[in-house]
Parts: sequence; C-alpha cells; structure tokens
Amino acid sequence: LAARSLFLRLLRTGLHTPGAATTLVEVFEAATLNDPVRRASDAARLAAVEARRQSKAQLLPQLNLNANISRKQQDTSTFFNTGVFYFNTKGYAINLSQAIYHRGYISQLRQAGAQATRIEAEFNAAQQELAIRASEGYFGLLSAADNLTFIRSERESIGRQLKQTQQ
Repeated sequence: LAARSLFLRLLRTGLHTPGAATTLVEVFEAATLNDPVRRASDAARLAAVEARRQSKAQLLPQLNLNANISRKQQDTSTFFNTGVFYFNTKGYAINLSQAIYHRGYISQLRQAGAQATRIEAEFNAAQQELAIRASEGYFGLLSAADNLTFIRSERESIGRQLKQTQQ
C-alpha cells in the first residue's frame, strides 16, 4: 500500500522527467519508514527481544535492599515524674538471592528464545516482501513512464505523418 501510494505520487510528480533523483533505494527507504506491515513486524520483534531479556533476568541474581526508620513516642507517668520519651529505631537489610535451578524459568527462557527466533524470521520475511513490493512499484512506474514517453512520441510521429500527407 505504501509502495503504491509512493508510485502514484512519483507518477504525478513526473519521475520520467530528466534530472529526477528518485532511485530504487530512495523508494525502498521511504517504504520502510511508512509501511504498516513492516512497522508492526518490527514492533513484534522488539517485544520478543524484550521478553527474552526478561526471561533471562529471572535467572540472574536478585538484590533487594530495604531500609526503615521509625520514631516511637512513649508517655510515662510515675508518682514523681511525668514525661514523654521518643525512641528512634533504624533498620537495614540486604538480600541477595539467585535461583540455582528453576525448571519453569529455564523453560520460559527457551520458549522466549524460540519465539524471538520465529519473530525475527517473520520480520526478515516482511522486509523481503516490502523490498519486492517497493521494487515492483518502482519498476511499474518506470515502465509506465516509458509507455507514456512512447505514446507521446508516437502521437507526435502520427501528427507529423498527418501533416506530411496533408501537404
């Protein structure tokens, strides 16, 4: 669809005019930026790569740091003395843990890897399909431009022949 709209736009602007700088590479680059199928495939590829990273992260060491501070107030009342006392408490904890063997995590990592490989292949196929569509549109445009040039020159030739026969 993007290659077709680019094809029509190029046909309207006159790719067939001398000095036009539109090449197949430029058409492919424009199609790469604007093709929704390729963009969706790229988004799926990036999501699969991230899922694989997150699956791998479950097997890495996990570090947790906790800290707390609290202040307590205690009212004391004795026969001789009445007062309010404040107690500050502080606590810190560091916890480092790593799963040595967790079958579910390993299975999830394998599945994420297989899915990323499959989606990467689908992305490459989408890239190739885009290249084919863009090149078909580009060469179709060149063919149409050549046909248009041929028809114009044929019309001029017929016009000259008509003039010659009328003389």
